[in-house]
Amino acid sequence: MQKDRRKGVKEQKTSNTKMLWAMIAGLAVLVVIILILNKIDRTPATKEKEKSGDEKIDKIKNYEFLADEKLYYIKIEMAKEVSPYKFILRDIEKVENLSKSALKLDSTLTTSWERLGYVNSHIHGHQAFKRYQSYTNREMKDEAKQAEKEALTYFVLAEAYYKKALEYGPIDSANIYLLWGESYELQEGFDTPPLLPREFRSLPPRVALDISVFVVCVFFSIEI
Repeated sequence: MQKDRRKGVKEQKTSNTKMLWAMIAGLAVLVVIILILNKIDRTPATKEKEKSGDEKIDKIKNYEFLADEKLYYIKIEMAKEVSPYKFILRDIEKVENLSKSALKLDSTLTTSWERLGYVNSHIHGHQAFKRYQSYTNREMKDEAKQAEKEALTYFVLAEAYYKKALEYGPIDSANIYLLWGESYELQEGFDTPPLLPREFRSLPPRVALDISVFVVCVFFSIEI
């Protein structure tokens, strides 16, 4: 009986040893498979894809930087007493083209949508509205009508861009609403002001408070 017990213990040890080696062999095979897959994943095509992705990010950053830099210069120029608008149109178009180029690479760039909204409302739209006011004061009805049409077109575009910015950047909604609210304020004086859009009727309390200074007396909006 003792002999049988020893034999059983020996067989158990042998079985455990075999199981251990089987586990080691399985792990070794798994490591080899992972190494092979990693090697396959690092093929020239994959490396080229990664390089292409890095180049895309670099291009986007470059477009964004140049657009912001150019817009900063434009804001300084537009703050002058005598508007240089017609003399810096090429610079303004450059900002728009850079923003659109960035969006072609990544359509979710909140900053680019917001920048396009600003250019159309605070620059193009505002300048067209000032022309409308000037023609109206001089009783140049046809010219005033054309300037009004141009201004409204710009403000409609601005609203579309601000909505896109909100769609992709809810975290930055307060700043976007501020700019959007200012764009309605810039439209004061038109003969037929529409109502404020729905977006302003259901703002979170914090955001509503942030933009109240701009929209509390604003009665102008464009429905798309």
